[in-house]
Amino acid sequence: MSEYRTLKSLEIVLESFLTRVVDVKAERIEILSGMNRLDDLARSAASGQDVCDEVGEWVAERRPWLDNQRLRASDLSRIDGMLDEISRRLPGPQSSSPVHQKVSDVIDKWRVQAAAPARNLILKRGPEVRPDRAAPETSRPDSLTSFGELLTRISTLYRETSAGKGHLLSVLDDLLTKATVQKNREALILAGWLIYYLKQGNYKVSPFVRRLKEAEKLLAEGVGHV
Repeated sequence: MSEYRTLKSLEIVLESFLTRVVDVKAERIEILSGMNRLDDLARSAASGQDVCDEVGEWVAERRPWLDNQRLRASDLSRIDGMLDEISRRLPGPQSSSPVHQKVSDVIDKWRVQAAAPARNLILKRGPEVRPDRAAPETSRPDSLTSFGELLTRISTLYRETSAGKGHLLSVLDDLLTKATVQKNREALILAGWLIYYLKQGNYKVSPFVRRLKEAEKLLAEGVGHV
């Protein structure tokens, strides 16, 4: 009887393992199938076909991939390349139709979300205590003060970078260069804000999103400027 229970237990463990393997395989098949579909759309766009509706549907249906962090780095890179190919086939803001502009917006939002690093959300936090109001061993960082100081430094950085520039795009270009070459974290943050601001003005920001993503990756690999 004991041997029977042991075999039964092993059977249950094996079934559970195989079930998980099947689930993982099914998920990968779904992702690979979705990327193959996007590849087909990119090829169609390259041949001159209007695939705006299909691309919009593709992004809408697969946005949970980003929310659930189901994509590998190689998946994100491949998708980014295909979306870039499609974006380059869309007309500029001055000549595009509302449908084209909507698809451009959808693609940019996907790429911004894909470029954002994963964060562990703090859902509950105790009240902060200013360092000057508590003993050093019991005080915690004052995020309000820290963020205010960051805003001050970033404001100074913006004034210095924008001096003599003729357009905000030139400021953004310089900031992304600083973030990439100098690994300047504050330049990276300000560049992200400017990209969002420009996006609200219907500028095509896809090239800048790519550069932001590259700079963020470099910053994550080394020690950034503080």
